[in-house]
Amino acid sequence: MKEPDHPPLIMPLNEGAVSVTFGRSINKEVYRKVTWLRDFLLENPFPGQDSVVPSYAALTVFFDPQHVVLRQSGEQEWPTGFVVNFLRRALKTMPADEKNA
Repeated sequence: MKEPDHPPLIMPLNEGAVSVTFGRSINKEVYRKVTWLRDFLLENPFPGQDSVVPSYAALTVFFDPQHVVLRQSGEQEWPTGFVVNFLRRALKTMPADEKNA
């Protein structure tokens, strides 16, 4: 059974980790989104990115806050905020066939 389509939930876990949750159930469609984001981050890491850890319905991104780029377009940004915004931009590039899976 396909669960309702909701936007991914991006949640800071602490000063060095952010979780992206795509659903509440274990199914192929949700897992495809998890693996798409994992692959994207492995191919396009941001400065300070340490590791990405997938689960069935979520992906946790670990990073070193001291190495995250703090300035983008001249605006001051906290490391966690930078990572959350990076993930939001990455998710906007997800192909439609993955979003609608």
